[in-house]
Amino acid sequence: MKKLLFVLILLIVLPGCSSESNPPDELIDEQTYEQIFMEFAIINQLDKRILEDRSQEELRQLVYEHYDVTEEEFRISHEYYEQNVEEQLERVRDMSDILREERDSLVVIERKYGRVTTPEQADSLRQALRNSE
Repeated sequence: MKKLLFVLILLIVLPGCSSESNPPDELIDEQTYEQIFMEFAIINQLDKRILEDRSQEELRQLVYEHYDVTEEEFRISHEYYEQNVEEQLERVRDMSDILREERDSLVVIERKYGRVTTPEQADSLRQALRNSE
C-alpha cells in the first residue's frame, strides 16, 4: 500500500505546478479522471505474474478505450486538475481511501472463500463486490 501511495504522490509532483487556467476543451470530467487515475494506480501495482502475457501499457490502452478517452486527453486533464494542489491532494486522499477499502474488501472475500489464484477469479470477485454495493 505504501508503494501505491508513493505512486499517487509521484503522479502529482512530477509534472509540477502551474497557475490555474481556464479548462481546456479536451478536459475529461473529474469523476472519469479519478476512475482512470485509480485504474492506472492498480495497473502500476500489478505483479508481472498476474499480467501473464499482457503489458502494463496494453492494459492502459484498454482503460483508455473503456472510458473512450485518448492518452492526450488524459494527460491534458491530469495537468489541469493538478494545477490546484490542495484539490488534487484531496482527490488523491479520497482515491487512496477508495482503493484501500476495495483492497480490504477483497481480502475479506479471499479469507471467506479461499485464496484467489487467477486473474479471472480476482476480476469475478471485484465485480461481485461492486454488484453487492
